[in-house]
Amino acid sequence: MEEIINEDKRLLQSIGSYAEIGRKTGNSPQCVFNWSKRGIPARIKLQYPDLFLNPKKTDDQPK
Repeated sequence: MEEIINEDKRLLQSIGSYAEIGRKTGNSPQCVFNWSKRGIPARIKLQYPDLFLNPKKTDDQPK
């Protein structure tokens, strides 16, 4: 479980600030912060697949 939470935390950090993610998902920054501690809920991942399930590759990631 802790491994999943750490993975979600890294994903959130790669997307942007908690406020920015909150605006994109319609949630408060506090809510997004809680995801970094408890994991991103599955329904949120499914509701925003482009953000959480298929993140855009950055220039430093292999294509």
